[in-house]
Amino acid sequence: MDWRLTIAAIIALGIAVIHSMLGEKHIIRRLARMSFDVFPPQRREFIRLTIRLAWHLTSVFMLGCSALLIVLAIRPIELVSIFVLEIIGALFVVCAAITASYSKGRHIAWPLFASVGVLSWWAAVQHEGVSSFDNTKPAIGIAVSLILFLIGAIHFYWAAGGSAGLFAAIPEKDGKPLFRPDRTGTAIISVFLSLAAALVAEQSIGLVQLGLPEVTHIGCILLSLILVVRSVGDFRYLGLFKTVQTTTFGYYDTAAYTPLCLLLAVGVMTVTL
Repeated sequence: MDWRLTIAAIIALGIAVIHSMLGEKHIIRRLARMSFDVFPPQRREFIRLTIRLAWHLTSVFMLGCSALLIVLAIRPIELVSIFVLEIIGALFVVCAAITASYSKGRHIAWPLFASVGVLSWWAAVQHEGVSSFDNTKPAIGIAVSLILFLIGAIHFYWAAGGSAGLFAAIPEKDGKPLFRPDRTGTAIISVFLSLAAALVAEQSIGLVQLGLPEVTHIGCILLSLILVVRSVGDFRYLGLFKTVQTTTFGYYDTAAYTPLCLLLAVGVMTVTL
């Protein structure tokens, strides 16, 4: 491992987090409170969302730079070009999903972002050389498993009585939560996410050695379909096509939850095929 690139990756990660946190606190919220009277009423909310998401997309790309530096630090050089294509493709797919979601498909940038992402992944899949796309599947599987496990741990924290961040995880209607999650249901979700993490790990690197390849394969396909359905949403409160976007949950769903589900779906399907 190259310690210089590792330190650089950690610094880039810190920049991304600080950029979003401090920008949201000291700049974006103040700009969002501006009236924008020079614009028609129907355009004002769109402008506020554009300012906020354009700011945070900078952080997303900084996170991508951090990931690229980590790859350069720890992976064999013949695999780096494929990982670079995959990370760049993933970044542009995320940007396409976020832009299409908050603009309801009206922003011209999202199909351009999507095109760059698809072309990058296409090149990665058909990469010819010493290493192939299949050589990256274990790393993709580990990353997906860790994310699923982390989300499961957060749900376990809520099931145990924790409340930090819970307000941003529940859809709202007229300023009130649509439902009050009970601890049992939250714990079940936590267990499901942990099992999903183990399933992906088994499919990608044979972590548990269950000896049931067909069951694992089908399970991963079902998991990817569930994640796609979550990404699409209910066309009102959550997902790419939701109409309620100005609530706290709506903002986080647009900026983080839905793009993450979409990326996880792609990751699961990648290690399954």
